[in-house]
Amino acid sequence: MSIKRELNLLPWRLYAHRQKRNQFLLVLLIMMLATFIYHQIMSSKNQQSQRQYYQLQRQQQQIEQQLAESQQQLYQLRQQANPKPLRAISVHQLEQILLTIQQFPLAQGELTQLLLHYHEQQLVLILQGKSTPQEFSGIEQLLHQQLWLQQMELTDFIPQSPQLVQFELYLHIKSEDHYAN
Repeated sequence: MSIKRELNLLPWRLYAHRQKRNQFLLVLLIMMLATFIYHQIMSSKNQQSQRQYYQLQRQQQQIEQQLAESQQQLYQLRQQANPKPLRAISVHQLEQILLTIQQFPLAQGELTQLLLHYHEQQLVLILQGKSTPQEFSGIEQLLHQQLWLQQMELTDFIPQSPQLVQFELYLHIKSEDHYAN
């Protein structure tokens, strides 16, 4: 006689099925929680970005308003300044200046810069150069004899060696009507 014993696997299968279902629900819950946290972080960053954007927009508007006010003030100042027209140098004056410069007693020295511009509504010739002290004395004497020269200012005089000095002269040029007299 053999006894046949049957094993009932249903409770074991039900238990395994519940375990898998619980694991699935746990994974689903974790995924939903992660998605919710991700959504909250992104929403927070989006709100922060929007606040920064609006703040930058307000700053830009303020800067544009300040720029417009500054431009208006600049326009008003220009209108108030009402600058006097600059006078032109005549060909005759220019020839006299160039002839004088050609007569400079420069054997070892040289002119490094020659600049003609208006300073306080007066025409000024700026001469920069290097020369020996004797050459510089000759230049000064020659300039003192010129009729076109109203005033001479020595603005820079630097001895670079016993034989060489660096100089800068501001030569104020007389106006044409003053020069003719």
